[in-house]
Amino acid sequence: MYVGYLYEDHGAGVNIQFNNGDVVGITSTRNDFTLQGVWLELTAPFALSQNAGLFFALAHLFPVQSNALESYGQAGGAAKREWNPDIQWWELDAALSYRLSQGAFGLAGFRWSSFVVDFGQATNQQGFSTSPDQAQLSVNAYIPYLGLELQANPNCNSSFKAAFLGFPALPSDVEFQETLTPSGQVSTRFSGTTTYKSGYFVEGLAEASAKMASCSLGAFVRFDAIHSDRTRDFTAPDGSSRSADIQFDRRNWIFGGKIGFVF
Repeated sequence: MYVGYLYEDHGAGVNIQFNNGDVVGITSTRNDFTLQGVWLELTAPFALSQNAGLFFALAHLFPVQSNALESYGQAGGAAKREWNPDIQWWELDAALSYRLSQGAFGLAGFRWSSFVVDFGQATNQQGFSTSPDQAQLSVNAYIPYLGLELQANPNCNSSFKAAFLGFPALPSDVEFQETLTPSGQVSTRFSGTTTYKSGYFVEGLAEASAKMASCSLGAFVRFDAIHSDRTRDFTAPDGSSRSADIQFDRRNWIFGGKIGFVF
């Protein structure tokens, strides 16, 4: 079991550039928000043979209240507002490991990451009416990855581990919806699932632990980052065809401890 604190200022964000004209006077938007909370991860490693192993993990973020700032490009000047994001984040992981040499293992795995953010209670609005606009971000990432794990055991009771994972693509479903009611404009809603262009996933992990009978205690630090570029074709309120380039980024650090038992 891994328990840690996850934090990154401006740890996630959505950047949208409207092409072929504006949408109710808006040409672009950028929404950045802080990620923070308690990260809980349950793992189960199994030895398949002397050189091969199997690994399963289930993780969830218990978020604490954060803030989001969204800025807008407009033909008549900039606009902005703040949100109170409600974050729901689950991950499910499965991987195979194989010993390449003494202390080095190759990794191949798959991770499903469900990341849903509801933006509500807009405050400090500039350039918008007082109507109760809302927004939602939903990302289901289906991440295959390859990696390398290095292990060192100075003695029979202590161990050190470092792992590096990544993949040069990010298969995922990304959907962003937002109600837009700029001052002096009618309300409209931008939504729709995007089509994939490019993306990536990277992760780094460092861990130290010590054995005590059938129990092990340790500490870890981990960095994760994903990036996705997408395109959305849609119909503007005036009936004309539009497209939007959408970028989604998420990155974070986790610092914490671990406890393990051998069965």
